[in-house]
Order: sequence, then C-alpha cells, then structure tokens
Amino acid sequence: MIIRKSYFKLIIWSSVFLLLAGCASNDKFKDARKYSSEGNYVPAIMLYDRYIERNQHSAEQTIAELERSNCYYELGLQAYSKKNWVLADRLLFLANSDKADELADNVHLELALRAAEFDSIDVELKHYDYVIEYIPDSELVPLMLRSRIDLYLQKNQSVSAWLDYRKLWDEFADSPEAVSATDVINPLIPWFLENPRNIRNNGEYQVAIAEFQLYADYPTSYRDEIIREIGLSYYQWAMSDLKKKKYVSMREHFSLAVAHDHDLKEDSENIKSEVRDEFIVEGDEFLETGEIEQAIESYQKSFMVIPDDTLAKQKIVQGREQHRRFAQADSIFAQGEKQENRKEYKKAKELYKESYKLSGKKIADNKSKQMDNYIRAESNPDSFALEIIRDYQKGIIKRNVDKKLAGMVKEFGDQVSSSDWKAVYSYGEFNFEVRVDIFSPSESYYLAWRVNLIERTISPLNKDSENMMK
Repeated sequence: MIIRKSYFKLIIWSSVFLLLAGCASNDKFKDARKYSSEGNYVPAIMLYDRYIERNQHSAEQTIAELERSNCYYELGLQAYSKKNWVLADRLLFLANSDKADELADNVHLELALRAAEFDSIDVELKHYDYVIEYIPDSELVPLMLRSRIDLYLQKNQSVSAWLDYRKLWDEFADSPEAVSATDVINPLIPWFLENPRNIRNNGEYQVAIAEFQLYADYPTSYRDEIIREIGLSYYQWAMSDLKKKKYVSMREHFSLAVAHDHDLKEDSENIKSEVRDEFIVEGDEFLETGEIEQAIESYQKSFMVIPDDTLAKQKIVQGREQHRRFAQADSIFAQGEKQENRKEYKKAKELYKESYKLSGKKIADNKSKQMDNYIRAESNPDSFALEIIRDYQKGIIKRNVDKKLAGMVKEFGDQVSSSDWKAVYSYGEFNFEVRVDIFSPSESYYLAWRVNLIERTISPLNKDSENMMK
C-alpha cells in the first residue's frame, strides 16, 4: 500500500512538471513572435531556436521554423539595403526560402563582381556556382553561365566552358548571353574535333559520330564542317561493313553518309554498283553451269545492296525462265533416252536436238550427234567408216598415204601398186576396219585402222598405220 501511494505521487509531480515546462515553452514562442513583430529579430531568432529544440516533430515546430526563416530574411534584407553583401549572404542563406533566394542571387552577383576586382577567379566561380546550382530559376543564371564560361577559359578548362555553353543553349537559347558565347566557343571547336577523329581512326565509328553530333547540335561557325565529318564517319563505317560483308549495314551507312555530305553520293553509288555487279557475275556463272537456284540466290543478294535493283530483277526473271526451259529440256532429253533405248535413233536425235535448243547443254548436243552416228552406222556403215578416216584431222591420214604412194611411184615407177580403200566389219558392235595396201619390189605397206562409228574414234592396227596419223 505504501509503495502504491509513492508511485501515485510520482506520477502527479511529473505531470505538474511537464505542465509547467509546456507553459514555459509556450511563453518562449509568444515572446519570439512579440519580438519579431516589433522588429527585434535577433532575440526572436534565439527564442525560436530554443522553442524548436524543445518541440521536435510537432506541428508547432514547423510554424516556428517558418517564422524564424522570416526573421533571417528581414535581417538579410536590412543587410542587403546597406550593401553589406557578406552579411546579407549569410542571413539569406539561413532564411532558406524562395523570397530569400530572390535577393540571394543578386547578393552573389555583387560578391562575384567584388571578387573579380581582386582577380579572385575561384571566389568569383564559387558565387556563380552557388546560384546556378541552388537557385536555377534565377533570372541571373544566363548571365552567370556566360561569365563562368569566360572564367573557365581563363583557367584553360575548355570542357567545362563547353558544358556551360550547352546549358546556355539548352535552357536559355533566346538569351543574348547564349548568342555572345558563340564567339568565345568557336576557337575551341577545332581542338574538340580532334578527339572524335581519333576515335574514328580506331574504328569506333558509332562513338565518333555521337561525339561529332554533340558538337553539331549547338551553334558554331564549324557546324557545316562537323556535318561533313559525320558523313565521312558513316562512309568509313560503310567501307568497314563492306570488308566484313555486312551488306545491309553497308547500304544503310552509305545512305546516312550521303544524307550528311552529298559529295559522297557518287562514290557511294559506284561502290554499291560494284558490289551488286559481283553478285550478278556470280549468278551468271551459276546460270552458265545450269545451277539455277544458286544463280537466283546470288541475284537476290543484290537487293541487300540496292533494294529493288532493276538489273537484278531482270536477271532473276531470266533465271526463272531458264529454269523453266531447263526443266522442259530435261523432260525432252529423258524422252530422247527412251527412244534411244528402243533404237529409234531418228526420233531420239530430234528430241536431243530440241533439248539442246532449249537448254544449250553440251550433253544434249553430243547425244544428238551420237544419234546421227547411229543412223549413218546403220544405213551405210562402210561409207561412214571411210568418211571418218578421210575427215580425221582435216584429212591427214589420206594425205600421208597419198604422199607415201607418190614417193614410191617416183622411186619405183610402174612397179608400185595399191589397193582401193575399203571398210570391213570388225569385232564389236559398230566397229569397222579401214584398209589400204601399197606394194613395191622393195617394200610394202599394209595399213589398217579400227574405227568406232558411234564415237568416231580411230585406232591404228600397226606402226605404219600409226605413222600415217601424224
């Protein structure tokens, strides 16, 4: 029971203490407001500080912070009116409000100009940096960007100057500062362009183009030159594609090259035509050997280089027409083989001739001639055999025999005689022997050759006959 009474008393006294503390705190808040309303901002700020410290995470804390901010602003305004720029800067910074920023940008401008009088570039930059970064809506930002560009150039920080130039044109394109900055940025451009050129020389065309484009996007007197550099980059990229046989990419990059530099059009078109012609020649070679599907595939490759190319289209039509004719010719050739197997050589000959007319294939022409041999071999074989001998190498056998006979007659006169040329059957189908004999008192020649009527081949049957063929 005694313990419970003591605990109860402790709760009561704690409550009384908190109540008294709250009253004291509320008194500080009221006093702070009173001082603020009377223009006594310094003691008001001190009381606001104490109140805020003791009332964390409450709605009253936020109200107190806003009213304290206004006190700092009023003090900053007083310092501003007295041109005490350093003090005004500190107070307006502590105010941390939109209306404080409306004065703070001017304060930083004044402090920057003061630093400029003493050639304190880093201090001057610090004030411009603050406004550009923390008060981006200030109407002084274009002026400060322009001034910062000049300072960066004095410090040989060309890249930083370029970044500010881009920001000027991105956000304040209509400002006079953006226009005036062009004259000081222009001399930097040739130096800037060396980097993407080196990148391009290393074969990194996409990276180089992106950097060239970055410089082309902003006004300079080098813009036309930069556009041409982009065109050259695409052109070299296309040539790299050509070596790698990436023909679609090559065509696209040539197109982009011409779009940026029209002077590259003639070379680009010539190169594309040369590549197209290679595919056409390849297709023609396939077509000549009867590989029609491969020929059409080669012709179609031309479209990777020149879409809807007229010549390639014509070649494809020709290839398909030849495919049709070849198919028809093969069918007729097969019919000719059937007739040949039936020993219907005249019919077979006509069919082979028709097949050759459609396809131009040597095999059809040879078969047609072979059928003619069969026909002649069947109708008048001995006469055909003699003709083959007579026609061999433009008549060399008969000339040599006549020459030999004339020589012997000259030497032996009437003692020399010869037989007629005659053809007789030999072993093997369609094989004949052609013979002629020359007699004299001292020497005689028994000349004979085996003739295959179908193949029109001649084989000497002795050494003397072989000599007559030379």
